[in-house]
Amino acid sequence: MEWTPTENPNATIVPGKMRSDRQELPEGFTKEDADKAEIAEAKLQASSRSRSTATTATTALAAAAPTDCMVYWPAWQYTVCGLIRVKYDSLGGPNSFLLWPASNELTNPDGYGKRSVFNNGPIYWSSASGAHPVVNHFFAAWQRNGWEAGPLGYPTTDEIANPGTAPGRRQEFQNTAAIYWKLNEAYAIRGAIRAKWNELGAEQGSLGYPLSDEIVPPPELSVAGTRMNKFEAGMILWSAEQGAAEANWFVTQDGSSARTMDQPGDGVVKISPGKPRETECPAETVHPGTPFNCEEAWPDSYDRTVVARFGRQNSQATPGHGAFGWMHALVDHNLDLDAMGKIINVSQKVPIGDRLEYQAEFKARGQTIIRAAVRTREVAMDEDGHLDEFAQGVVTGYCKTGSEAGEGWCPDWVNGTL
Repeated sequence: MEWTPTENPNATIVPGKMRSDRQELPEGFTKEDADKAEIAEAKLQASSRSRSTATTATTALAAAAPTDCMVYWPAWQYTVCGLIRVKYDSLGGPNSFLLWPASNELTNPDGYGKRSVFNNGPIYWSSASGAHPVVNHFFAAWQRNGWEAGPLGYPTTDEIANPGTAPGRRQEFQNTAAIYWKLNEAYAIRGAIRAKWNELGAEQGSLGYPLSDEIVPPPELSVAGTRMNKFEAGMILWSAEQGAAEANWFVTQDGSSARTMDQPGDGVVKISPGKPRETECPAETVHPGTPFNCEEAWPDSYDRTVVARFGRQNSQATPGHGAFGWMHALVDHNLDLDAMGKIINVSQKVPIGDRLEYQAEFKARGQTIIRAAVRTREVAMDEDGHLDEFAQGVVTGYCKTGSEAGEGWCPDWVNGTL
């Protein structure tokens, strides 16, 4: 039901007794707005009383009265009606996070549901889902997924605080879907992928919060699934043939090639979310202005410090930027500092000629999709093989897909996942 300010001009207002003469106006409203809102309120009340006396079904009307349209002073231009009004009132009306109405009740494009827009977001209603606000990051995620016409459907709850100490929240939608938020962004998860995630403990489990909506996997992962969600500590991939399965970064520590190097333990280690563990740069490597100045340093799984320096400038191999250092790994192979640090934190190191290599694999459905490696040199040699004053630390980092030979480019999702 909609109402416009020109209807029902049958209310009496006493001049000089307006609410605006007695009460301070909220910011952004004028006395004219407030007076028009008070007149509109009176007209709606008169209209409601007239309908109530004009019917014999007074009991039914009384029960329906809370869902009548209402003007919220001093926002005179718009009314809030029906079950959307009931929800708005339950949240605190203009005193809630929604603030004042910014539209009349609108019919959604599906011709079925309704919505009213407020200063800080809308309330959506359908008979199957009820009336619920969708605001801020939740609204942005819902918008990305096509609003009510998309795969999520209508909201079925308001925002819900998740258990635990982290300030996370979620909102449930139709079609076994939900939007989850933690600190900065919100993402949608649904269907079989959500079922698998719930089986693993949802946001409190091994994968943590979603870091993407349901998306098409990058080309390197298409052999393992046709849809995926990315999480803080990995991914879940889905295919029609195989269903949903967890995928993650792993480090194999079988000790076969590193047992003489104090390998800390056998088995498989999952790389955890978050930034790598850092340590202090060794004093002898901190030389501002020198080619191999220490930028960052990480403890490896042997508790030995591995340094990351910028690298030599204008080398023959890579003129214009550093070679044999983290800048070489980033520019030539797209493996960033955080990704290198996390691999070094947990990996065994394997001798490769006069260098050592730390390795991690991304596995999906038991298949290795891509391998990321960081090479270091712990002897004091420069890029030409001559003795250098300072040990080099990180020499390079790169990725390989499958059994492909040679050093390769790391897709962006590798850095984002690590």
